[in-house]
Amino acid sequence: MRALLFPLWIPKDVPELIFFTTLSLYIEPEPPEEKTTATKTSEATTTEAETTELVCQNGGTPLIESCKCPPQYSGRECERLVRDCSEVFENGYTNASSDGFYFIQPITAPSPIKVRCQFAWDVGVTYTYYRPSDSDFNKNWTELKNGFGDPENNNYFIGLENMHHVLRQGSYLLHIYFTHGNNIAGSAFYNNFAVASEADFYRVSYDSFETVPERPAENGFSSNEPVLFSAPGQDTNGCASSNGGESGWYGADCSTNNGLFASTLQWPVGCHLESLYMLEFNLMRQTPLYE
Repeated sequence: MRALLFPLWIPKDVPELIFFTTLSLYIEPEPPEEKTTATKTSEATTTEAETTELVCQNGGTPLIESCKCPPQYSGRECERLVRDCSEVFENGYTNASSDGFYFIQPITAPSPIKVRCQFAWDVGVTYTYYRPSDSDFNKNWTELKNGFGDPENNNYFIGLENMHHVLRQGSYLLHIYFTHGNNIAGSAFYNNFAVASEADFYRVSYDSFETVPERPAENGFSSNEPVLFSAPGQDTNGCASSNGGESGWYGADCSTNNGLFASTLQWPVGCHLESLYMLEFNLMRQTPLYE
């Protein structure tokens, strides 16, 4: 509050008298200059941070809120490897020209995994197992846990541990595709296929099994649950030894309906096990990543 003096109006007939009165007026103080400067400086700093925050890595190019990544990478700034081949597809690489070999790194995987990716079915397909009939996949627990072979040679398995890491990051459709006889094809589909951890003996689970009339196949996994993995070096429930020392997923009664890791590559077709020319695992993610 401050006081101001104003002269009072005086009639002309009394000019010799001059009066003054005091009026009190409230004048709102202006904000301090230093606060205004600080606010403007803060706003400028924020704007500058926003414009410099996006730093594209691994060959990415900047867009408005994220980077456009090369097929191998993903993330806001292309800072990590893709989680699976489906993520390559989700990032815009949707045609056969992007088919090839990729390093993926699932969310919980400690290191990258080399796989083959294909984008021909309006989805990214991750190939995790490919076995020709003349290849020996009957190996011990450690080898099957860690994986072996090379996707570029069409003779490999990414390993039980890596299968677990891939499958736990979303819901996947497993398509087991094989050929037999006079180049006859078969397809077995498993919805929401999962492989548990080593502590649970890589137990297999799925919601449903399907096939198609033009490529018939039977369910190759035992219906006698739990279906656990057994191999020399970790002979779960003695199932490997009771089946001639052959590795594989066995039911609770040690039954199995396939030869995925046996000496002879087989899969059930009709009422019997059919010897195969080749068999592959194709994984297609059906949900967003569980990040």
